[in-house]
Amino acid sequence: NSQFPIQESIRILDLLDLNIAYVRTVRRVHSDRRHLPNTTLSLTMIAFRQPLLLLSILLITSFHGSTSSNLRNNNGEEKNSVKKSSWVSSFSHQISEAKEKASSSAGWFDWHGIYFSREVTNLPDGASLSIEVTDSSKYCKSHDENGDDKCTFPWDKSVVITLHSSLGVDLDSDDMLTGKLTVDKFAHLNFECNICGDPCTITIPKVNYDLSLTVPPCPIKGDNFVYKIDKTLPTPGLLPPVYTDGVFKIVKKDGTQVAEAKVVVDVEK
Repeated sequence: NSQFPIQESIRILDLLDLNIAYVRTVRRVHSDRRHLPNTTLSLTMIAFRQPLLLLSILLITSFHGSTSSNLRNNNGEEKNSVKKSSWVSSFSHQISEAKEKASSSAGWFDWHGIYFSREVTNLPDGASLSIEVTDSSKYCKSHDENGDDKCTFPWDKSVVITLHSSLGVDLDSDDMLTGKLTVDKFAHLNFECNICGDPCTITIPKVNYDLSLTVPPCPIKGDNFVYKIDKTLPTPGLLPPVYTDGVFKIVKKDGTQVAEAKVVVDVEK
């Protein structure tokens, strides 16, 4: 039932799909050695940036090296050339089919964007708190009594999230949202923001990025409160890649804790 192996399969298939183009390049090198320096330079650059990609190229071309040697003979043996071309086309077709099958099994998924998960760890007796993501089947992997969970929101897409709460107490601008977080596993971030009213600015350590946190208008009623967030995520690169996890709390101005949740946010380029 886990979606991760399927998503990882799609990622590997994408790498193999890219390899096909380089297999064809290597084939051309055997027939025209004038292109060898440029191709060697390209493969060297890949080695630094995508070692897995280079390894799979070498495995593919080595496994079929005997067929490539037929091309170097340049004896006009059309049969060997056709056989080689047929294998590459067949392999490319199989990759496309596998990617389509994996994608249909996994549902919609994009590897790049913002991943979010949460675990509500403390609520007053009789209280409720839930998050509803529109089209959650496209973005989220699980659902429980607190709503949608383990969601990945892609760049350049509109995302609609609705917060439902019945906490049993009214909240105003004097009440706080606090966070005790870890950024990229070692930098610490502690903050306090008003739970409603004006936006709150949080400076993310390590990347020195100011995040403006939009909060609901005041007051937040203790029963049947609904707050909808409709945002379009920015293009890749506008937010720094960072992994953050920790504990969020809602605290009354007298120090009474109202709710607590563990949260993970992973921003990927």
